[in-house]
Amino acid sequence: MKKTMLLFSALTCLFSMNTAVAQKKEKTTTLFHQKLQTPAHKSGIIKCGSTEYEMANQEKFKNRANNEGFEKWLAPKIEEIKKAKANGKSANVVLTIPVVVHVLHNNEEVGTGTNLSDLRVQSQITVLNQDFRRMLNTNGYNTNAVGADVEIEFCLAQQNPDGAPSNGIDRVYTGPIEGEDDLDYNIKPRTIWNPNRYLNIWIGDISSTNLLGYAYFPDTNVIPGLQGMSSDPTADGVVINCYAFGSSEIVPGPYFADYSLGRTTTHEMGHFLGLRHIWGDNNSCIVNNTDSYNDFCLDTPAASQANYSCEPGLNSCTAAAGLDMTENYMDYSTDGCLNLFTVDQKNRIRAVLANAPRRLSLTTSNACTPGQLYGLNGGLKIDNTTYYCSNNIAPKIVLNNAGTTTLTTAVINYTINGTSGTYNWTGSLAINQTINITLPQVTLLNGVNNMTATIQSVNGTLDQYDLNNTATWSYQHITSGTFNTSQVQLTIQNDIYPEDIFWALYNLNTGTVVDYGQFDALPTGTTTLPPVFVKNIAVAANTCYVLVLQDEIGDGMNSGYGVGYYKLKTMEGVLITEGGDFADYEEKDFKINSTTASISDTILEEAIKLYPNPTNNVLHVKLDREMTVSAYQITNQLGQIVKSNASVDANEFSIDVTSIANGVYFINIKVDGAQKRLKSIKN
Repeated sequence: MKKTMLLFSALTCLFSMNTAVAQKKEKTTTLFHQKLQTPAHKSGIIKCGSTEYEMANQEKFKNRANNEGFEKWLAPKIEEIKKAKANGKSANVVLTIPVVVHVLHNNEEVGTGTNLSDLRVQSQITVLNQDFRRMLNTNGYNTNAVGADVEIEFCLAQQNPDGAPSNGIDRVYTGPIEGEDDLDYNIKPRTIWNPNRYLNIWIGDISSTNLLGYAYFPDTNVIPGLQGMSSDPTADGVVINCYAFGSSEIVPGPYFADYSLGRTTTHEMGHFLGLRHIWGDNNSCIVNNTDSYNDFCLDTPAASQANYSCEPGLNSCTAAAGLDMTENYMDYSTDGCLNLFTVDQKNRIRAVLANAPRRLSLTTSNACTPGQLYGLNGGLKIDNTTYYCSNNIAPKIVLNNAGTTTLTTAVINYTINGTSGTYNWTGSLAINQTINITLPQVTLLNGVNNMTATIQSVNGTLDQYDLNNTATWSYQHITSGTFNTSQVQLTIQNDIYPEDIFWALYNLNTGTVVDYGQFDALPTGTTTLPPVFVKNIAVAANTCYVLVLQDEIGDGMNSGYGVGYYKLKTMEGVLITEGGDFADYEEKDFKINSTTASISDTILEEAIKLYPNPTNNVLHVKLDREMTVSAYQITNQLGQIVKSNASVDANEFSIDVTSIANGVYFINIKVDGAQKRLKSIKN
């Protein structure tokens, strides 16, 4: 849905400009189109968006484990680690994780503005190592009895995805970042290094949301038998506000006050490795043998709220043992007092690193060993930026010459949904150049489609660096929500603040807006709902669409100010989608197969209205949908025709039955090629 989000970002400006009415409702703060779970600091700072980000991902990927499912999957793996330690079978092994830092800048000189210096990037890696290693004589050291050396170290990658030497810092000119969607659907996919080999950190100015950072929570193994993806590999990693990245004690520069010692990244790295906030994102103080109402770590005392200061003696759960652990990296305290991961948190992290996809592979990556240049080095990528609506597609791959010798041939093996093929490329590809290759057309399956492409040879011999030879791609094809109609009908019942709602219908094939609109405010003091809004919109065959709704206040259409809703139907009355209970944003996609629709008997019965019935002189016929009556016949109980019209061509009309004798009759009405028989009484 990348194209959708970019279109939506563009229209957001239009919505903002057209909203001229002063808001009367208090704005609900949202992140990733989810209601903020923990109130922002009084300064307006939102320290972490990982909880809301995970909520959005669970909503997006139906095969992704929910919180309960994740904990059920992880718990026995943690117990295995604890038992091994208790039996003296666990070796103390320091794991090294390679990091690439993507510096997202506005074209400033290196070391100024958002284009942070190499030294500042390196200072953050230093802080991570001090914190995760509980390093003596540093800010990361503590004397707490449950304090732990997590035995994880981070290094800036010394080779890029093509094996060439690197300092682990990737500078990318992006211009201003247009919110979280711009990162997930645009910047991340085109900048990410293989998330199986590199821990990707993106740093940039995300101050428009007052957010300091967020992380992609680890995934479980895919649940067999379920259709759909469980995560997005192109978005996996950590995002940090550039003004909270690095340490002012090591490298001076512009930082957020109170968040200048690098602990935002330590906090988000905890989420990336499976830790939850110590108060469990709820206000419960219940503690049981798994601490299931909080963070699943028994050695962090019960807490029912986030703490934003280093004030000693804070205790949000007075009935439970221990004060709030404000010094724990997974609280919201300011950087100056954070210095603690606990033993149980360490066990949890180590269990994630040993089992979670794209976490386990990081511990065996060779990206921290120095890179080198190779003579013959072809690399592959898959062009996954196109939204495929058609059932038949011609996949595209990108061949890159990462070596020092011109490439003239390449043999590429590929597999799409279990069907294999070979593509023989010939040409002349200079050093550091790329070429797009279009593979033969394939038919997409219902649900998830998987593709793998691998370089077998270049220039008639083996490629000298094979870690960039294989590219994979997963795509979830639209399978539900296919309809036959020439028009769709959008119905919106707003609450008493209609001015907050903006809607748009996008054509995903062309990347254009089909129609959009928003609403005027009601007179001050109005307590009754506004009239229902209805609009018919023409659609095309073989085309995918997405309906997008935005609420500027962030409380949806059904939140205590009247029960609002939206419905989208075909012109024949078939429901496409409906809703209304969302935060600031919702999207629903669907496909039109054909503009020729068959009208069901049920739809016709619901659409045709006869009144009055019984009648003594005039019978009115009305269709409450955009359909046309072509003809009708009225028959008596013997089947004899008593009145008819073969050329009505109307949506609403009247029949004079004054001359017909009293009794029971049947009226056969033809509508757009379909026919319905209804009973009518003359008296």
